Amino acid sequence: MKRIFYILLFLPLSITTYSQQYEGVFKEGGDVLKFENGKVYFNMNEMGNMITNKVGEGSYEILGDYLLVKTGEYSGEKSSVQPLPGSREDSVGIKVKDNRNFSLPGILVELLNSSGKTLHGGVTDSDGKFFFKKNPK
Repeated sequence: MKRIFYILLFLPLSITTYSQQYEGVFKEGGDVLKFENGKVYFNMNEMGNMITNKVGEGSYEILGDYLLVKTGEYSGEKSSVQPLPGSREDSVGIKVKDNRNFSLPGILVELLNSSGKTLHGGVTDSDGKFFFKKNPK
């Protein structure tokens, strides 16, 4: 009887230990992973041919050594496009900024036709700007 009592006492205590929620912020370089109220928020840079920034939020599940994040529509600030003052019909000026309104130099920008073929491309300057001139053809 005593053994059954101890089993019934310690079983709920051990279950609550395994069902605890993670809380806190983990940083490595510029990457951030934040656990808060049963959700996870992430902001990570991907270094490939072009540096991209992945930002998202969602519920999560831990399977062994893996963190699976179930994302949906991001509620934070999204990218936007605004024409530069002084842009004309014969050229297009683009300025690339991050979500904190800082100019982003060295970003590849391309004009694509309706079939996805690149018409013209280039890299933004130190102010995050690139100008597409009218195609002379």
